[in-house]
Formats: sequence, C-alpha cells, structure tokens
Amino acid sequence: MLRIKTFKIEKTITKSINTTFFQMNKILLTLFASMIVMLTIQAQVSPSFKYQGVARNASNAPLVNQNIGLQLSILNASGVPVYVERHAVTTSALGIFSVNVCNGSNATGSCATIDWGAGQFNLKVGNDPAGGTAL
Repeated sequence: MLRIKTFKIEKTITKSINTTFFQMNKILLTLFASMIVMLTIQAQVSPSFKYQGVARNASNAPLVNQNIGLQLSILNASGVPVYVERHAVTTSALGIFSVNVCNGSNATGSCATIDWGAGQFNLKVGNDPAGGTAL
C-alpha cells in the first residue's frame, strides 16, 4: 500500500512539472511573438513630426478661422533647404494651426533621407494669409 501512494505522488509531481513547463513555453512564445510584432511596427513609423503655430497678419493680429497656405522648409546648418513642402490648413478661433511636417504636398526632397545626426537643422515657415501659394 505504501508503494501505491508513492507512485501517485510521483505521478502528480511529474504532471505538475510538465504542466508548468508547457505554460512557461506558451508565455515565452507569446512574449517573443509580441516583440517581433512591435519591432515590425516600429520599423514602419513615418518620419513626420508635428508643428503647431499661430498665423498672424502684418499688424500681428491672429488670422482667425481662416484658410491659409503654408510652406515648410527644413534647412541644414548652412541655410540650404534639404526638404520643402506645402500645406493648406484652416486656423482655429485663436489663429492656431497644426501640421505634420514631412506629410505635405509638392515636396522637394525626402524627409526619410535626411541625416538628422549630421548637424543642426532649422524649420523655416512661410505663409499665405489668402490661402494660396504666394509665399
């Protein structure tokens, strides 16, 4: 009788160890798959960044609820444009506008090829209060 109880205990311990082992494998596999998905998603991030400003007229009054045209230029340390784009946006009740730089139209150059570690870059913003392209 003692022998039967010992066998049952060993069988229970073995079953518990096997169950724990398989559960750990499932957890590790899930973590590994999640990391691969995150790396894939991160590699596909667009190179754009947000810019927000207040549009003002020559008298320094905000252009309220108005369609404006913007030209954004990314300049290198020498002041030479490495990327230029245009946006057509509508200002808010306070004259505020928001754009995603590197997602504009009529682009010259490519944001994806800018070597951001190569030195200082500046953003030059031009606007047409009439909403056109006379920048």
